[in-house]
Amino acid sequence: MLRSHLAASSIDRPVYLLIDEIQTIPDWPRWVREVAEYDAIRTIATGSTNPLADPKEATLLTGRMTERTLWPMSLSERVRHRHPKAQTTSALVQEELTCMLEDGSMPVTIDMLESDRLATLDEMFRLIVRNDVPARPGTLASEDVTRLALELLTQTANLQSYKRLNDTLGWKNGRAKNACAAVESVHLVHRVVTFDAKSSAIERGDFKVYATDVGVRNAVAHRVAPDRGRLLETVVAGELRRRLGPGHRLFRWQGARECDFLVVRGDTPISALQVTMEVSALAERELDGLVECLEHFDLVSGVLVTWNLDEIRTIRGRTVRLVPARDWLMRQMADPLP
Repeated sequence: MLRSHLAASSIDRPVYLLIDEIQTIPDWPRWVREVAEYDAIRTIATGSTNPLADPKEATLLTGRMTERTLWPMSLSERVRHRHPKAQTTSALVQEELTCMLEDGSMPVTIDMLESDRLATLDEMFRLIVRNDVPARPGTLASEDVTRLALELLTQTANLQSYKRLNDTLGWKNGRAKNACAAVESVHLVHRVVTFDAKSSAIERGDFKVYATDVGVRNAVAHRVAPDRGRLLETVVAGELRRRLGPGHRLFRWQGARECDFLVVRGDTPISALQVTMEVSALAERELDGLVECLEHFDLVSGVLVTWNLDEIRTIRGRTVRLVPARDWLMRQMADPLP
């Protein structure tokens, strides 16, 4: 039909073919590859899962495609959307950040009332778990995937291991590893692994899983205690993912203390960042973990993202910049860290 339409038309400019949820179409990469042979056709394919997670499918479009991941709105995008004509004051940005930690920033729900937003995010989660995750080869049944996804979202920013997940869910034969990969492939969560010089140790080591959108997480997770610190860390993790350029990777680091984020360019650690919600008395363990990481990799300075502190400290010869979260999240920078 498409060939007939093009043959019968006299269009002298490219035709754009838009296909949503393309992962539901069997053998779609082969079909898109055939369409790509026509110079007059440009195909834009979208999906709620990564349609090229299967290496066999990905090779069919090598050299013929550009892939983009669309993240939830950043804080700066949220502020511009909700207050297009207002002056961007610190108080306004702080208010939006506070709302963002609870509501998230999915474009479809950002202007909804609370009841509609919660219902929509819950339905979105259920549809992804039911329709997208089981489509991945070798994935568990829908009920087991739901249990795992809820556990990962509930434990956002907490330390995890595949053994711990298998034990928590009562699974055997190491099923958590493949199931985690499936849940990650549909962009419900993203992992940050522990840095190690040996790649084999990275695969075996502990990791943190962060919700891609805290609004989805808050709508479906079991919450028994205030967790704004973990939610802020989750938002920062998402912003780092957004900012990192080609050749950069994101890790966590573990010494005697933990450092939340370590940015590596190629094989070289270049930046370290820690997150805390402390308002007045700064938690010493957060500073200790960051400075220990700076010393280990011989980095001159690092960043501690806080709720409202803005100052510079020198500790054991290392410079630590304390930055309010609202300021750090609003910055548009080529370098992933200030």
